[in-house]
Amino acid sequence: MAGIQVTDTRAGTAGWVAQVASTAFIGGIANNNIAASAASYTPAAATPTGVAVVTPAPAPVALSATPQTVQTATVVVGNNGATWGAGLSLAVPGNALADTYTATLTHSVL
Repeated sequence: MAGIQVTDTRAGTAGWVAQVASTAFIGGIANNNIAASAASYTPAAATPTGVAVVTPAPAPVALSATPQTVQTATVVVGNNGATWGAGLSLAVPGNALADTYTATLTHSVL
């Protein structure tokens, strides 16, 4: 994944935290699902804009329905932001059926 972006226009000094959560991978065949925890997210180093120190979480980050921190901005002054890429991998269980799977990956900022 490329071009993941945060734009902070609060013009303050409070940092921010970017998080990611995932749904399960749902197959087209009934009950053919892969848990979100079988996936991991590897954030790349971010390119900051404005004044901010942005640090990626130690990789890989195990995914779940609960948001997990992937980038943290500190030493923030004024409007700032960051752009980064990430790798996504999925450990497919041996008993998974050949199918088309769909999941939703959600980024959020605190």
